[in-house]
Amino acid sequence: MKFHYLIRMKQKEKWYNDLQVVGTMLFFWPPLGFYGVYKSEKIQPFYKRVAYGTLIVALLLIALKLLV
Repeated sequence: MKFHYLIRMKQKEKWYNDLQVVGTMLFFWPPLGFYGVYKSEKIQPFYKRVAYGTLIVALLLIALKLLV
């Protein structure tokens, strides 16, 4: 008789809950980095708002540069 219910599988930590990986992705591959910020359970809401605000400002500056 196998006792599968007694054996707990150790769950792997998701990549977006690793702050170092998310920071690296923000620097080298921003779209994936912002997705990691969005999905992360470890990043505090204040820092998420800072990241989103930075993204919005950068997009607005790019849009203004393209319009002028």
